[in-house]
Amino acid sequence: MSSVPASSAQPSRPLTRNDYKTLSLSALGGALEFYDFIIFVFFATVVGKLFFPVDMPEWLRMMQTFGIFAAGYLARPLGGIIMAHFGDLLGRKKMFTLSIFMMAVPTLIMGLLPTYAQIGLWAPLLLLLMRVIQGAAIGGEVPGAVGICVRTRAATAYRLRLRHPDQRPDRRYSARIAGRHRHQHPV
Repeated sequence: MSSVPASSAQPSRPLTRNDYKTLSLSALGGALEFYDFIIFVFFATVVGKLFFPVDMPEWLRMMQTFGIFAAGYLARPLGGIIMAHFGDLLGRKKMFTLSIFMMAVPTLIMGLLPTYAQIGLWAPLLLLLMRVIQGAAIGGEVPGAVGICVRTRAATAYRLRLRHPDQRPDRRYSARIAGRHRHQHPV
């Protein structure tokens, strides 16, 4: 809840073409990553037959396949923490790009992985490693996408709306946050 009356809130600027482009690409990237992550479940039967022994009971194969799927979900918080930390140090855009790369490369590798019949126990272990990398990537992608969208939308406008009307905003902070949109915000 804001302590600023609605009448003193500063109007936000309309979205520009660049804002729409950034928001659309972030949403599309997130949707494709989640699709890529979830599609694994739809092919669980095929994955179980290819990456586990043939003589293994079907229910155990399915349990192990879903266990590999769950490992990706368990890696999400760790990936989010690590990528958020390095996003603060190196830049969110770089970490966002890395998260997309960390999702795409393991997907390609999973498509090229040899089966259990070809390399034995290494097949499910490599599949597990790829799923953990994908889980870490998707855990880092969500905060990265949100951070980029918020910065694109000029977080300063939101920050200025929450200030008390008697306070003047700190010009240095506003300019640093607003970046190229500095001239559009009344200070």
